[in-house]
Amino acid sequence: MVREKFLNTREVAEILGTGQEYVRQLLREGKIKGVKVGKKWKIKESDINKITEGVDNWVKRITEGVDDWVKRHDEPLEGKDDKTRGD
Repeated sequence: MVREKFLNTREVAEILGTGQEYVRQLLREGKIKGVKVGKKWKIKESDINKITEGVDNWVKRITEGVDDWVKRHDEPLEGKDDKTRGD
């Protein structure tokens, strides 16, 4: 049987790049799943991995979309209307 690894709010804050209090707020609001054991929160590592994987996929899609847009609209700036440079 595989045991689930649990993280505390400090570890989750590190992974998400935010503060512990914000993580606690997300837990209280139900935006992150967790269990309160006494005064401490315990969060499944797999739940945090799902969040980070979702964000990574979202960033990848956005980046690919921007790259595609730039390729379609990429034009050299040299020789363009010099009036816009403010010289």
